[in-house]
Amino acid sequence: MKKIPVFTRDATGLIRDITPTDALFSGVVTIGLISVFLFYTYQLAGFPNDNPLTAVAIMTIPFIATAGVWTLLAASFPRSGGDYVFNTRVLHPTIGIMTDFLVVSSLPFNFPFYTISAVTMISDLLLIEGALTQNSSLQSLGHALLVPNTQFVVLTILLILTTFFLAGRIRFYFKTQAILNIIAIAVCVGLVGLLAVTPNSAYQSLYSSFYNVDYNSVIQSAQTNGLAFAGWGAIPSLTGVSALIFYLTINWPAFVAGEMKNSQRSLFYSFVVAEVVMIAFFLVIGAVAFNTFGVNFTVASAYLANSGKSPIPASSYTIFIELAAPLLSSPIAIAVVFISIAVAGWFTATMGLIGASRKIFAWSFDRLLPSKFSDVSPRFKTPIYAAIIISIITETYVILSFYGPGIYTIVSGLGVIYTALYVGVAALSGIILPMRKEIFDQCPPIARKKIGPVPLVSLLGVVSFVTIIGVLMIGQVIPAIQGGLNPSQAAWTFGLFIAGIPFYYLVKWYRRTHDGLDIALVYKQIPPE
Repeated sequence: MKKIPVFTRDATGLIRDITPTDALFSGVVTIGLISVFLFYTYQLAGFPNDNPLTAVAIMTIPFIATAGVWTLLAASFPRSGGDYVFNTRVLHPTIGIMTDFLVVSSLPFNFPFYTISAVTMISDLLLIEGALTQNSSLQSLGHALLVPNTQFVVLTILLILTTFFLAGRIRFYFKTQAILNIIAIAVCVGLVGLLAVTPNSAYQSLYSSFYNVDYNSVIQSAQTNGLAFAGWGAIPSLTGVSALIFYLTINWPAFVAGEMKNSQRSLFYSFVVAEVVMIAFFLVIGAVAFNTFGVNFTVASAYLANSGKSPIPASSYTIFIELAAPLLSSPIAIAVVFISIAVAGWFTATMGLIGASRKIFAWSFDRLLPSKFSDVSPRFKTPIYAAIIISIITETYVILSFYGPGIYTIVSGLGVIYTALYVGVAALSGIILPMRKEIFDQCPPIARKKIGPVPLVSLLGVVSFVTIIGVLMIGQVIPAIQGGLNPSQAAWTFGLFIAGIPFYYLVKWYRRTHDGLDIALVYKQIPPE
């Protein structure tokens, strides 16, 4: 029996092409500007009596701690694959593979989720512009974009374009992503300025004249249709708070750490700086929007949009954008706002796929998968076959989202649960890392920094683990058991997590039997660059 080497080759073949600036915006894109608007719409419709600003404030320290521990771990293991690499080396191969099996199975779900949100925003734009300019063709196109078959075609075309980036052109992708997100950020800053200088009394008149809908009638309609809004309580429910785990945690940049220049600086920018920037956006946009729109009116608008009874062209995804349209008045200004945020949303959809493809690459490099999946294009220095398999998985999600919604609802899982699981396991790696002395001593100085006698990475890991897993258990798992959340989704999500165990041991048996390789030896070494 011919033995094979531990790794597929002596070098990954990937090149460090992502600059610190590009890395910063990869972190921004991981959360996504569109997520600000998705979160508030979801939160106001699902938990109208919870103050979403308080929810963000409560989770600020845990999220910054999480960003910090991921920075230090990825800086210690600056390889593509991210948490797969450090979890399998610091904790145990089984734990790392369980987490990664869940991530790779679930991450492609983000593509239809974020892309449908972006496409629906464009539909709302066309409906609003058509009404403003009395252009029936624009309105017809807007309605057409809401047809499932049309959306399926659009998503498939966009996925093909994404695959083009995945299989090559990564440097171009990250540069373009950075530029277009700078534009989107500038647009959001301008929008915040308009909201900040517009009092609610003026907005009521603007809204009524712009949409030809009485401002107060929106509140009355929501109450008639079942909205029970008693005002925001002092402390939001943990189920509502837990939604932020999906929307406001950053981890995808670690998946491409092996392609970052000046990795320590790039990782700090992509995690800590990006996290602080996005938390600020969540808080500032929310605060000025509620002040201008009015809390009762905004809650009512989100409720009606979510129930399909909105009196204006407003989807159930991004109600803040539609409510801001009366401030812009100009069709060109409205188009710039909608398009820039929708394009930023598409980049959030695609960034997850790039990260997932790097995980497939890392699995193959460690011989969990056939070596073909770690083959790198000689021209573009990207893992082509890993990109193709992720695109196939993603298209399956796209098909199910339109033509198998019942199945899709289950297999897409609960985003909060799967995000919390792999964030929590990474936090555990941060706690344990200093105990792995043979690894910890080789970590860069920033990762070995201490506060008193306690390693910083462990301290941040404890804060992240206790809060994220605590919110997960109280806000998601217990409600799922009690029937408040979909138990099938919860069971599927945990099922994917547990499925990593037989996957690892089957591969381990195969490699030992057929190749004479104990795959456990792989995880005693850090992969070469």
